[in-house]
Amino acid sequence: WEAVGVAASGDKVYVAASDSGMVSKGTVIQMSGADGQKWKEVGSRFLTLQHPMKKSISGVAVLGEQIFTIDTEGNLFTIQNGQIRQHKASPGNDIAVGGNSLYIATTSGQLERRALDLSNSQLIPMVKLMGGIGTDSRGTVYGVADHGIAAVDLSGQPRLVITKDQLQQPIDVAVDSRNGDLYVLDRAFIKRFDSTGRFLISVGSGCVKPSSITVDEMGKVYVADRAENFRNSKVLVFSGSDLASLNQS
Repeated sequence: WEAVGVAASGDKVYVAASDSGMVSKGTVIQMSGADGQKWKEVGSRFLTLQHPMKKSISGVAVLGEQIFTIDTEGNLFTIQNGQIRQHKASPGNDIAVGGNSLYIATTSGQLERRALDLSNSQLIPMVKLMGGIGTDSRGTVYGVADHGIAAVDLSGQPRLVITKDQLQQPIDVAVDSRNGDLYVLDRAFIKRFDSTGRFLISVGSGCVKPSSITVDEMGKVYVADRAENFRNSKVLVFSGSDLASLNQS
């Protein structure tokens, strides 16, 4: 398996994983956020013998006990209480949950909002998305756009938060729900900005082929690395002290 997406909630980490072999399958792997142990494949059926998800899986999000995944072929899966259900959706590069809504970064560069029960959907005006998305608890969506980071709140008005001159090749963005700080996965670096877009610090991620970033409720940062192959693919974790600027505690 290669890690293509990552989400975290409570003491658990959820990894969207794609089979790097000839078989077209994807899955979600649940593990402990403390030490990476207690692996459990929650994206399969019948003792991991059946995989309804495809290797085109591209993102994962979690809300409480419910897990959402999206792929680039237009399949949205929900996982809850051991039940895996498939729904049709716009082909997506990433998925996020915030403000009682589900958001999909479509492969065409648009932002789609859905109700959590998936009953309806609408496109949200935004500059063209070029990578992953992240949300805060109020439902503001942040996304890689125009080689920077753009945001759109519930009013539907997009704005540029981090300009492209501060980044090199942004891949994904995550939001710390405690203070609104933004963590941008920029090539092989993690760059931290405050909620206004002021740069704080940059650290090496240690990744070979970084694919996704997320922040849990305690401020731990997780980065998925596809690496060169499934043998080296991994998820790295950074504490708040790893990513604290010199003028912050």
